Amino acid sequence: MSGVHKLFAEFSKGWLGDLKDRKHTWPEERFQGRILVLLLFLGLVLRIVHWKLTAIMFNDGPTFIGIAKSFHEGRWAEAFAADFHPAYSFFIYLTYFLIPDWELAGVTVSILASTLSVGGVYLFLRHAFGFRLAWMGTLIYAVQPHALRYGADVQSEGLYLLFFLVGVALLWRAFDEERWGFAAWAGVASGLAYLTRPEGLGLVIAGLMIAAMGLARRRWRLGPCVVWCTALSLSALVVMAPYLFLLHAQEGSLTLTKKKSLVRMAHLESVMIPKESKPIRSVKPADKPELTPEQKKARQERMREQRLNKKKVKAKVAIPKPESKPKAPWKHPPEKRAPSSMDRVAENLRFIGMCACDVLHECFSTMRIEIALAMIGILFLGFQPGKRALFHLVFPLLYFPILVSLRADAGYVAGRHVFPGLIFFSGYAALGVPVLGRLLIHPFTRGRQVSEGRLLRASFGLGLAILLCFSLGKQLQPHRENTLAVRRAAEWLQAQELPGGPVFTGRSRVAFYAATPYVPLAAFAPFPKGESDYYVIIREEKTSLFPSIARAIQSNTLDELHCETAGEYRACVYGRARLDDRHGEMKEGGGEQPPSS
Repeated sequence: MSGVHKLFAEFSKGWLGDLKDRKHTWPEERFQGRILVLLLFLGLVLRIVHWKLTAIMFNDGPTFIGIAKSFHEGRWAEAFAADFHPAYSFFIYLTYFLIPDWELAGVTVSILASTLSVGGVYLFLRHAFGFRLAWMGTLIYAVQPHALRYGADVQSEGLYLLFFLVGVALLWRAFDEERWGFAAWAGVASGLAYLTRPEGLGLVIAGLMIAAMGLARRRWRLGPCVVWCTALSLSALVVMAPYLFLLHAQEGSLTLTKKKSLVRMAHLESVMIPKESKPIRSVKPADKPELTPEQKKARQERMREQRLNKKKVKAKVAIPKPESKPKAPWKHPPEKRAPSSMDRVAENLRFIGMCACDVLHECFSTMRIEIALAMIGILFLGFQPGKRALFHLVFPLLYFPILVSLRADAGYVAGRHVFPGLIFFSGYAALGVPVLGRLLIHPFTRGRQVSEGRLLRASFGLGLAILLCFSLGKQLQPHRENTLAVRRAAEWLQAQELPGGPVFTGRSRVAFYAATPYVPLAAFAPFPKGESDYYVIIREEKTSLFPSIARAIQSNTLDELHCETAGEYRACVYGRARLDDRHGEMKEGGGEQPPSS
């Protein structure tokens, strides 16, 4: 292994020189600007292409659009009363004045914000790692599969990443240069991130943790540290204060979000076993009416006759008893003891460990390429931890318990939850790109005289090629193509102008495309004929999962109005048997005839 380390020590002499003195080895500003513009353009193009390949919007998209419609119609109190934080929907509302299409306005906000977040990553990495690693780490983020997926859809992740990553860049400048002005702007970015998603408040908490560590390591004096923390906290509080006051007025208590209760999110009530064992619940008999003396006497006579009849039957039929083995002495069943404190601790630790494993699994599955590259680079280049590593470690230490609590409360954790706290590690991932290329080139260059510049360019080129293949190979393919037929069926229903009524379907986004009220498939119950109009949009292979819908189709309570096919998937629109005259003419005469079932 020493030979490998020697090889990479020579290989990284000139390449990593700017890490030690990163402020004086940057190229000219014009060249840096061109690189940043190219990275922003690449991020924009990839996100537009990904949206074009996406069959249907994210399931929370109609909710955000509904809040934006409330803003547009002047129902501001209703918009702020929603469970989701208002910033993303408010930007959709503003964009709607320029793009009068709600879905297109929502995805435009996401694409533009996600593209600008590429610049936020560049600003952070340029000051933290130097220019050479900055453009490479920014490229890793620009083509990252989950960054493309979340930034090219009607969901709040793109806008949240913009505020969060810009806040990280400002927080690093404030920490590195000990300037309270940057800390104040970082607080503003954290407040905007909080107005987009409640996790944005973590940026302020991370800044306070960093300041406490700097004070504990005697890097800062107490006075400047207090000023720095005050600027960070007050600026964030000023931005968040109006929404916090509104939540207080609505909820009647001080709360940070309406999406998750802090007590419920900590999962204390459902995980912790009570200290005392719960008593066995006894069923209390219901109060019975008093019987009259005649009713009591008749009841006694009835019970006496039943006993006499049983004796007569036993006397007439004599059933021989089988020879029985001697019975073992009867023992009392062991009494159930109340769980001890050690049992409670063991159960809690087991559950927390399971949740932590799920969170770690989601982290590695979300950023497996970046984590692998970072480990390769740090392993072979012997990168020493320092101020920059301390800054990076604060965020996982802060967000990991929150993610474990989310997993305990909601039962799952998704990539969009773990992604923001890990993405700015792309600077360390950039270390592994040329190292990976050098490892693959080394067997072919052993014993040959190759110039250092040519070797470095070849290593970068090969590492970049592998990165782009893994990152873009899956993302430049159709996304959610199994829902395309359902979307087409919903759009057909909207275009037919049939009698209005709710649509039973699997997701609210399908009802959005049909422009009808949404009712879940699980709540389906056939309405009496002539009472109301309703429709069902479902993929054919899922019909068997809902017996009530299958029976309604077989009994002709539902008519098959139209079917759409996309690839191997087929979705149908079913409607109530009583339809208006217009639809009857369409079904008998012109229009596409539905296939026979």
